[in-house]
Amino acid sequence: MLYGNNYLVVFYKSFDTLYSYTKIGHIDNLPDLGNGNIIVKFEK
Repeated sequence: MLYGNNYLVVFYKSFDTLYSYTKIGHIDNLPDLGNGNIIVKFEK
């Protein structure tokens, strides 16, 4: 997600917040998150 104009943030769990984020993608294979190395890939 994008916060403001220049902060990229990655969340792996939903939660309530007062901040506004812009969704710019999603995480595939969420059950595998945290089991070893994580590769983050940005694509157009």
